Amino acid sequence: MSIRERFPLQVAALALWALVPRTASAHSGPPFPIVSDRAAGPYLVSVWTDPDATEDGTAAGKFWILVRAPKGVDPSPVRVAFSARPLDRHPARTVEAASASTPSKPGEAFVTVVLDHEGPWEVHASVEGPLGRGDVTAPVDATFDMRPSPVATAVFLLPFLAIGGLWLTVMVRRRSRAAAMEQDATSGATANHDHHGIGVEPSSSAATRSSSTSRIAKS
Repeated sequence: MSIRERFPLQVAALALWALVPRTASAHSGPPFPIVSDRAAGPYLVSVWTDPDATEDGTAAGKFWILVRAPKGVDPSPVRVAFSARPLDRHPARTVEAASASTPSKPGEAFVTVVLDHEGPWEVHASVEGPLGRGDVTAPVDATFDMRPSPVATAVFLLPFLAIGGLWLTVMVRRRSRAAAMEQDATSGATANHDHHGIGVEPSSSAATRSSSTSRIAKS
């Protein structure tokens, strides 16, 4: 494969590499636990999170609260009051979140919270159910989601697509020009062959006519 043929592949590889999120600077992976089976009153509570921070007021901080009771007692139905407050802002403003229990999964709730900046936060979950009430508190670091939005992806890829389109156009024109030149060369060779076949007289015919002319002159 020539350098010209490898060029669009290299451009595509560069674009994909640039779009890969950098996990070292922000969390862009699956949810992870910040509380695991912690005793909270009569319950054991676990909290999983995907703590994405936003600057546009979107509630992108996701939290899953899993509640179970010891000895296999069904804790449902449960209600969860959830809140978060920044630890790096004074005075700290508490952000409340509404809970949404999942009927198909008893003892679970999913909430979203507006985490309006990166940094350390503290989350608080208060669980209420038939067995009573329990509370858990845990720290979490909010980070911006480094996965590019569809608009940002399109804007970023536009120059690479333009370069790829230009390269493709140039290659198609070059191949068309080469094919036309090859066809012209073939047509020229055929024409020259036909011309020489008509204009050159075989030597045997010329000798025969010369002999006939000599006999006529002697007569």
